Amino acid sequence: MVLFFFKINKSIAVLKYFIYLCEKFFMILSQTCRAAIKALLFIASHSNEGNKVSSKEISIEIGENEHTIGKTLQLMVKNKLLSSQKGPMGGFFLNEKQLSEPIINVVKLIDGNQIFHDCLLGLSQCSEKHPCPMHDDFKIIRDNLLKIFSQNSIQSLSENIMLGESFLAHK
Repeated sequence: MVLFFFKINKSIAVLKYFIYLCEKFFMILSQTCRAAIKALLFIASHSNEGNKVSSKEISIEIGENEHTIGKTLQLMVKNKLLSSQKGPMGGFFLNEKQLSEPIINVVKLIDGNQIFHDCLLGLSQCSEKHPCPMHDDFKIIRDNLLKIFSQNSIQSLSENIMLGESFLAHK
């Protein structure tokens, strides 16, 4: 009976640790970076040079703060990941070159590339030679995340949205 109880408690502890790691993993990207990616995917799936999208429309449709979206869009325009036009027929749009940009460029612009090097546990001295307990497992996740962000363009991800196979917001 005691051994059974120990196994259950150990399983619960492992499950709680797994949930903690999942939460930590999903928080790798900042809220601003996640909003930037969603905004670009929304723009890619709803605009072209003849049809532009406003920051207000973007913020409403992806469920993000309009002020944050506005500042983030300005940063992406400044860094040529996004185009904009002022005036009554103005708004945001993506040209062909911008559509082909890999998502990694958005991540690096907003969050930098430290997420692909940082320790999951936050240790400053974690490395191949001096690993934390999670180093080897998390390195695989980081490397796969880098690969996913590098191999997927704004256009390739937005195509699934236009086909109705992927979504940016709960409706």
